[in-house]
Amino acid sequence: MRWGLLLLLVAARPLGAQGGDALQRAYDAERRGSSQVAADAYREYLKLKPAEVSALVGLERTLTVLGKFREVLPDVQRAMNEAPANATVLSLAVRAYAAADMPDSARAATDRWAAVEPDSDAPYRELGLSLLQRRNRPAARAAFLAGRQKLGVPEALAGEVAQVLALESDYAGSAREWLLAMRRIPGYRQSASSSLSPAPDAQRAGALAVLDGAPSFEPKRVAADLRVRWGRPEQAIEVLERILPEGPTGLEGLRSLAEQLRVQSAPEARRAMGRTLEAIAQRSPALAAPRVRLEAARAWAEGGERERSRTLLMQLAAMREIPPDVLAQAEIQLIGVLIDDGKVQEAESRLVLYRASATVDEYLALVRKVAIGHARAGRFGVADSILAADSTVDGMALQGRVRLWQGDLALAVELMQQAGPFAGTREDVSSRTQVFALLQGIERDSLPALGQALLALDIGDTAAAVTGLQRLAEELPVEKGGAETRVLLGRLLAARGDTAGAEVQFRKAASPEAQATVAAAGLELGRLLLAAGRREEAIPVLEQVILAYPSSALIPLVRRVLDEARGAVPPATS
Repeated sequence: MRWGLLLLLVAARPLGAQGGDALQRAYDAERRGSSQVAADAYREYLKLKPAEVSALVGLERTLTVLGKFREVLPDVQRAMNEAPANATVLSLAVRAYAAADMPDSARAATDRWAAVEPDSDAPYRELGLSLLQRRNRPAARAAFLAGRQKLGVPEALAGEVAQVLALESDYAGSAREWLLAMRRIPGYRQSASSSLSPAPDAQRAGALAVLDGAPSFEPKRVAADLRVRWGRPEQAIEVLERILPEGPTGLEGLRSLAEQLRVQSAPEARRAMGRTLEAIAQRSPALAAPRVRLEAARAWAEGGERERSRTLLMQLAAMREIPPDVLAQAEIQLIGVLIDDGKVQEAESRLVLYRASATVDEYLALVRKVAIGHARAGRFGVADSILAADSTVDGMALQGRVRLWQGDLALAVELMQQAGPFAGTREDVSSRTQVFALLQGIERDSLPALGQALLALDIGDTAAAVTGLQRLAEELPVEKGGAETRVLLGRLLAARGDTAGAEVQFRKAASPEAQATVAAAGLELGRLLLAAGRREEAIPVLEQVILAYPSSALIPLVRRVLDEARGAVPPATS
């Protein structure tokens, strides 16, 4: 008897070692990415221990990678026989039966799992999600609702039902389910917003009505999120402000809305941002509020509400018990707003008061703004005298700009050349480059009509600029500025949506008599035709530019647009 027991023990040791080796080989193979080898090793181990959860889950992983998940079913069935009350085994059974298109067996496994864990919604969630993976939405919804009924909890699996209803384009029904889900877990707000945001126009009002009618705050935050996503940001803050609770909850709701609005640049979004930030400032500590109001003033100005921006900035500038940097920024913004509103004298008066507390760079930047304000109003002598003492490159570039508006082309070019290519912002550099291209072909020292047209363009009077440039394009010889003028005119007309007018100007600019301009005109024409959906017409235009002017500095841009026209590269984003 002893010898028999000893033989059994000796025989058992290699068997256990063999199983352990198989499991380790499976882990190693899976780490190496050898999924088939890993699956075979997991199966070898499961022959010894059919209900070993780690091996079953490993087999599920590897077969999923191989696209053979259905093949796990025999192993799962053996495991269920070995461990009929193991929740992990039963959850794998639900997934396996659903993947094998055996819904009745999947429901039976769900019922067995629910009997093991009667208070859990996990069995019904697993069944529903598995059916959803098979694109069987009605069956998935039925599984979630069956779980809710069995558990007797109205909010059970509401998030899952909401997502199914959204997939079925029932967005009002989805919103109702999200109300139940948020009643149980408020953190569902982001999921609700993401799920409901694809709603088409026809269904948005219904979804909003459900959310707006809820008594709690979280659904109303979802409604505000959706209004921002759907291009109605001003309505979002207007509705939200009416129901904001006091304390941290209301403040957090406003801050969340501000984060959404921060990345949007449309005027209505900037106005909504200004209003939201003002509401935040009212609820913020005294030390933090001024900085928030400063940001609000900037947002109002960007949204075109300059009066509101100016009022806020003047209030801030009158406060002396605020951080010095906030006060300085308020003064800078206020002077800029006053200048943009044409209140140059008032801006100049404030600048005198501000000089003592400003840095040299801040003060010079504001002085230049004042000078530009005078020049835009036609007070060129005042602007010239203000800028005369500014010997910086930015100052010289600005002096050149003012001289150009007066039609003094020779001095304008000289000053801009002295300033160099890097003075000012990127927009300033780009603008000067275009001006140089225009001026190089004009053999005149003075041309007031051109200065007037460019000034009109600078102050936003595009109609006057177009009229002036059209007159100049007819008067100037093609080879002496006429072609360059037409390129600029074509760009303006294209920006206004006048594709036909722009095309006429670009084609006239592409004259053999103006060799320096043909490549630029061809590039602009190609872009215009491509933007108008006339791809087949754009391609030969661009090809001709490359063939005729291979040494032009514009050729890389032409090639890029040509590749876009041929579909070789995606459209440029800028």
